Amino acid sequence: MPDDEFDIVRAYDAIDDPALRSEFLDSIGATRPLINSLRRRRDNERSAAEATPSQDTSTPPSSRGDAPRRRVRRSPRRPRVIVTTRPPNRDRALRRYRRTPPTVVFVIILKPH
Repeated sequence: MPDDEFDIVRAYDAIDDPALRSEFLDSIGATRPLINSLRRRRDNERSAAEATPSQDTSTPPSSRGDAPRRRVRRSPRRPRVIVTTRPPNRDRALRRYRRTPPTVVFVIILKPH
């Protein structure tokens, strides 16, 4: 594999024949989605490099570090409840207060003649 991962994209783009492109991908063990991902990263890095002005060297380095920090999502104060579910104790409560079904009793009286 080449030293610069974007060299793969340049080599892939230089091939015109689709069959040769497939053979190239097989030989380096890559896929088309990987090539597309590398191409997007390369283009994003180029556009970021063009968009940022040259930094002035007179600015002091920040004491917090150079890496930007991502905001951590706050945990909800109350856990999320799905509306369609029942509370966990509802089933037990229904079984506890259910009446016993009425019992049917047949009484047969036989009289001798």
